[in-house]
Amino acid sequence: VQIAQRLLAAFRKHRVPQVYGFVNGSKLEGHPELQGVLDAWRAAGYPLGNHTWSHVDPNKTPLDAYLADVVRNEMYGKVFRYPFLFEGDTPERRTQTAAWMREHGYTKADVSIDFDDWAWNPAWARCSGKHDEVALGELRHTYLDASIRILERYRKLGQALAGRELAHVLLLHIGAADADQMDAMLSTYEAAGARWVTLEQAQKDPIYAEDPGFQTKWGWTLLDRLAKKRGFKVADEWWPDEKRLDAICR
Repeated sequence: VQIAQRLLAAFRKHRVPQVYGFVNGSKLEGHPELQGVLDAWRAAGYPLGNHTWSHVDPNKTPLDAYLADVVRNEMYGKVFRYPFLFEGDTPERRTQTAAWMREHGYTKADVSIDFDDWAWNPAWARCSGKHDEVALGELRHTYLDASIRILERYRKLGQALAGRELAHVLLLHIGAADADQMDAMLSTYEAAGARWVTLEQAQKDPIYAEDPGFQTKWGWTLLDRLAKKRGFKVADEWWPDEKRLDAICR
């Protein structure tokens, strides 16, 4: 709850009009205290969304079971983000899932910017536990550096795909590293020209109506999939150094 409150304080400070909190309801089983996170999110005026009940992998789960997991989590609404950004690893599975979503009134929350921010949180927990301020300083630096590198990467990719500046949807996760760096990250994005809009406003951009027409076994953003469709070569030097993040404060 403290982590959520720090994130919400940063959003309020920067007047971010809307941040969807996509929920896996199963995480509250055995941890009723996590309800406080959802209560704080709603009290701040932000919506919740459906992320399946148990974060099930559609590439490894029969379609009926997958859709049942979606329905079980419907208490959090019908704005839906695919777990892992996986939409199905065959044309048939992707088409069937998307058709079911439309027929049952779901809205897909697409993602155009993602820098694997979750990868900093386990390292942050270890370094905080050891009170290693030098290591925490390294994590702060690399988190903020990765966040601005990814913004520039996807702004350039959007310009290449559409010939103009796009409205973007940024994927983040709730965690201690994110909470510590959110104010600085939002300030950095604003200095780069970012202005905050709602998910609905962003997805009015025509780019979100485009269908890449293929499926992957990886969690690619919409822009990465469109680039693949069109044969664009995209540099991947922005990926976090996961070996370093896994090794720090061991």
